[in-house]
Amino acid sequence: MADVAEVLSLRTDPGAAEAVPTSLVTQYGTNAHKSRPYGQAKKRPECPDPVLFVEGCGHGALKPWLRPCDRWVCTPCCNWRVETEITPEIVKGIEWARRKNQTLKFYTFTWKAKDEAAGTTRDAAARRRKDVAHFVQQIRRENGRDSFEYLRVTENHKSGKIHLHMLVSAPYLPQAELSQQWVKNTRGAFRVNVTSVGMKCPNCWPGKKATQAEKNKHMIVPFPGKGLCESCGLEPARDGFTDQDVAKAAAKELGKYLSKSVPVSYLLRKGRRQPIARSKGWLRECKPKDPDQDPEPPCNSCHVPHTHRAVWKNEFLAEHLLASAIAGEILSQGKPCECWPAAPG
Repeated sequence: MADVAEVLSLRTDPGAAEAVPTSLVTQYGTNAHKSRPYGQAKKRPECPDPVLFVEGCGHGALKPWLRPCDRWVCTPCCNWRVETEITPEIVKGIEWARRKNQTLKFYTFTWKAKDEAAGTTRDAAARRRKDVAHFVQQIRRENGRDSFEYLRVTENHKSGKIHLHMLVSAPYLPQAELSQQWVKNTRGAFRVNVTSVGMKCPNCWPGKKATQAEKNKHMIVPFPGKGLCESCGLEPARDGFTDQDVAKAAAKELGKYLSKSVPVSYLLRKGRRQPIARSKGWLRECKPKDPDQDPEPPCNSCHVPHTHRAVWKNEFLAEHLLASAIAGEILSQGKPCECWPAAPG
């Protein structure tokens, strides 16, 4: 087994890929949650493609960890993040909208297939940002600075083109006027689709083949929406359903789009394009504080914060580190380290 000096050479060996020390593990994006060792998170499903990390302490010892990849395209990780990140956000969004006497809404934005903004290039992404910014600015100019706050998700359609979905906290705005503004600002794009965030009636949902008008009758939109199923009369407030149930339904829908995230050629060297973004108001009101983004606290044993380094799987000594991670070994100068007490038994 390699000793500590060899493992530390990962940072300087010219034949090794760069190992970047970080306390936030952001190999795949800004929302990674990897402070816990792989498999230690409560009820978290096993990731089929975990990432190897090395944790270093003030004594010079190293502990390899296998941690979930947290990629949206990884089905177990996507499902976990939708449940633990997106669903609580939507619950807060529903509560926030209710305090403003509004319903949370789904907006869908599309472009014509030949439009530059529908593509997957850097210029296409910049064009989409400008189109959405102009649309939002116009609404805020007419209705107030905080009148349109959102959680935005990018979907890669099966045709290869891009369109956007938003969870929006906004007052009632006529869909015809929104569509007219969108078409005007986006070179004749398709209309904006707007629906209230709700839950499909578990008693009488008509199925995928029903018309949109029919589906609307079976959609339960929480207060200040109609708050019940117009078809069978199921009322969540009376029959035991909560905002959490509505949020789970909305999060499941967003999860379908997030799992379609694909690499973009111009970002391949830097990771994956982030398929999710939030406005400042949404971040302030709805995004729970992430404890993993707090500074690493000093260790009780070595009295300094531990460092964390991502290790690529084809990197120098990666096979030794991987074997150590699987075996639960600590790489030190031939003696145990008090920073990681041995497991009982």
